[in-house]
Amino acid sequence: MKRMRTFFGKNRLAVFALCTICFAASCLAAGCSAVQQGPGAEESYSKSGMYFDTVITIKLYGSKAETSAWFDGCFTLADEYEKKLSNQIEDSEISKVNHAGGKYVEISEDTAEILKTACSYCKDTKGCFDITVGGLERLWNFQAKNPAVPKQEDIDAELEKVHYQQIRLRETDGKFFAAAKNGSEIDLGGIAKGFIADKMKAYLLAQGARSGIINLGGNVLLIGSKPGGAPYKVGIQKPFDDLGNPAFFVKETGDGGKGSIVTSGTYQRYFEADGRRYHHILDTKTGYPVDNGLSSVTIFSERSIDGDALSTAVFCLGETDGMAYVEKLDGVEAVFIREDGSIRGTSGAVYELE
Repeated sequence: MKRMRTFFGKNRLAVFALCTICFAASCLAAGCSAVQQGPGAEESYSKSGMYFDTVITIKLYGSKAETSAWFDGCFTLADEYEKKLSNQIEDSEISKVNHAGGKYVEISEDTAEILKTACSYCKDTKGCFDITVGGLERLWNFQAKNPAVPKQEDIDAELEKVHYQQIRLRETDGKFFAAAKNGSEIDLGGIAKGFIADKMKAYLLAQGARSGIINLGGNVLLIGSKPGGAPYKVGIQKPFDDLGNPAFFVKETGDGGKGSIVTSGTYQRYFEADGRRYHHILDTKTGYPVDNGLSSVTIFSERSIDGDALSTAVFCLGETDGMAYVEKLDGVEAVFIREDGSIRGTSGAVYELE
């Protein structure tokens, strides 16, 4: 029987994971638009914005007036969390910790919360998931116009700084503080979007939202079911398919269960050099992209923060160890797509092939 790990509190950026997820019934539209679902049905409204170096889109069902207010609230949250958590923003809380030379910096309760959860996953996966890869990710710079393979001596130097135990957290008189020792650089790209998606969902539920889809650059979190009670049908992209065709489908709702769907894959961000492909998911032991025969891992969970961290960690663990790891977690399933296109899921994963 699976066991659910217990994390601190009540809740639970490396490069932001850019999974590609398509909705079989309708695509999430850019900008803000309304789609009539049929006679007597609720309308759906969508709004998009650019945060975390990617397009985020929220689709909600309801009246124009209420969804407009909900969109404003969600995008306010996105802006606030990006300013706290992005290591690309000079005066963010994370950047201040990274640039403090190992000294403690006061942080918000939100930042303390995500750091505690992230460090829990770092420890639990024995560093396969490690948020101190900021320097190594910056060295590879997959977002550059012309990325290149770094020099071995530079990789070795940055690897010396990759260790989550260099992160120190403390709380004093209700205030929170963090430090990154010995030159380590925190990058929350492998977990921040999941954390923010969960916060958005909590906000929307508190406002009375009943149905919708939160899509933070591919980290998808479902709210309720479609009007009428039907589940959402979500397609997971076939790796390296130029048309974005799905490799498999899942039917899920956000009413408990597995409303979070997050994919990490080699096709999301990569470059080619000397006949070899280099992708953005880095091995924290070698400093090079993970090479284990997998093209992607999709995680299904209740909370997006879990799916976000696990999609990276399980990919790095590889098919055998990753499968064994997920099977021990209650309420979590995974689907692996190998480089040859074959698909394998954990014992409780329910999906439909194309």
